[in-house]
Amino acid sequence: MGDAGDAAGEPQPTSNATIRTEIQRIMAFRRIDRHRGSDRYPLPSDAGPRNGVYAAPMRRLLVWFSTFLAVLTGVSLTGCVPTDPSTSARSDEVSAAPDGRPSLVAIQHDDYKAEYVGRLPDGRQFFLTWPFAAGTGGGSRDFIALYLFDRAGRLLDAQIEELPANLSDQQFQARLDARLATLGDVVFERIEVQPFTIERFGESFGLIATFDQEADMWWVTVEPGDYMAFSEPWDSGEYDT
Repeated sequence: MGDAGDAAGEPQPTSNATIRTEIQRIMAFRRIDRHRGSDRYPLPSDAGPRNGVYAAPMRRLLVWFSTFLAVLTGVSLTGCVPTDPSTSARSDEVSAAPDGRPSLVAIQHDDYKAEYVGRLPDGRQFFLTWPFAAGTGGGSRDFIALYLFDRAGRLLDAQIEELPANLSDQQFQARLDARLATLGDVVFERIEVQPFTIERFGESFGLIATFDQEADMWWVTVEPGDYMAFSEPWDSGEYDT
């Protein structure tokens, strides 16, 4: 009885489920909304973090905080179980190089930034998106980019168009629809592609892999604009904005 009483009086450890909920709540603040109306078109460049100026530092800060919380509580961010390097399994081991650099990144189709991802009838994969970059005089440069990949995720073609200034939402959508129509009958679904970088219009375009020395982690961001950011596990298909 004495032992039972002592045990009942001791503080109980926080459950993994509770810790997982708290970490997910904290990580949710990493999402920064930079879009208007339909959540499809970019804000003007004077609207704050629209060009990613605030996004990357905020992601880095919250990754640090979440990592600190995980270390403090003795759990991992991915599984919320005690971390044991000798026994933990990597869910993304197929899509990452030995140094952790991703060799494949999944993009899960959704109705937000990954609205136009999927496959062509011949099995090729595609990603239609709208990057942006800072322009002169405080304005912005907006683009439509269509990336085509083979079945293994290797980049085959990059069709990038710089849009005229002051294009209306309706005009933008018409150009987007016209570009999509060139692909024929597509299926919108999850894709898995290799990170890549190409230079066009004086900007770096693509799904660009970078290693954050301070946070000790890899990011793959859609550039220019840093408006989609992927991190481990690389096969999740999820991204931050």
